[in-house]
Amino acid sequence: MSLGRKVIDSKVIDTSLRNRMTIKLFKWFLSTVLLAQITLADDNIDTAGAHAKRAQALVSRPAYFPHLNSNGCCFVIAHAGGGIDGNTYTNSLQAVDENYSLGTRYFEIDLAFTSDGHWVATHDWRHWLKKNLPNSSPDFIPTLEDFTKTRIKKERLSWSIEKSYPPSTLSDFSLYLQKHPDAHIVTDIKNLTQFQQLLNDIRQLPAKKQFVLQVYNFEQIAKVKETLPDAKIILTMYRLGNPQKFVDEIETVRGELFGITMPMNWVSDAFLKQANHWKLPVFLHGAPANINSRQLHHSMGLRGVNGFYLD
Repeated sequence: MSLGRKVIDSKVIDTSLRNRMTIKLFKWFLSTVLLAQITLADDNIDTAGAHAKRAQALVSRPAYFPHLNSNGCCFVIAHAGGGIDGNTYTNSLQAVDENYSLGTRYFEIDLAFTSDGHWVATHDWRHWLKKNLPNSSPDFIPTLEDFTKTRIKKERLSWSIEKSYPPSTLSDFSLYLQKHPDAHIVTDIKNLTQFQQLLNDIRQLPAKKQFVLQVYNFEQIAKVKETLPDAKIILTMYRLGNPQKFVDEIETVRGELFGITMPMNWVSDAFLKQANHWKLPVFLHGAPANINSRQLHHSMGLRGVNGFYLD
């Protein structure tokens, strides 16, 4: 069904227009024009009731971009590789490839360190153990073999497909980046004592310039610049606290940052105004049930948010 047919009812077409062209030709014309511009002030559109709501939905539909957009919102980072088959939090290479095919170019991936010294893609060991080795000690850390022989299983929900995915490693993603030079991996780790280890290991990878490092405090910015001078850096605020409390510190390092990310419920107009003045991009993250709302993206984009971590 064309865009024109969604928002125009034949009953509201002006009589003079009906006399000059067929309804079919008129709708076809509008379907091409409305893709570029919609105006609710058009005398040929009944702005009451359902027609107004549909037209408003089209007006407020946000635009999404695979790279930072100088005009504002909405830059997309695929959270945990992005959704696949209706499933979230897979951190799988399959999810990355699926969302790459749809146009996404930045992918946040959770990384954990195995007991034998390998980076693998999982949110954290506590959740992994609970699901895969529930009888093990809570302090147990799997080996690379333990991890790679266990598939990522997702149960069927009303909106998803029951499916499993092969587990992925940092090496897998590095090879993928080599084959896709416009793709980027945004790193996320939970054990900050291993942050320098991550930097050292990424430095050895051929695709090291395609990694975006999330940092969790101001001291880590210097560590990244020392180890990977050309790396993009995102300051992640959820461990530090509300960015409004750290305006002076953020202003000092803003020139080193690709952007700053925070929980969606922390956003404030005061900080957005300051960040926009600095030309510092602001990204939001949150639970899938909330952060994936197009209405949210539209309203936050109008307030000055630049992008979102989406599933």
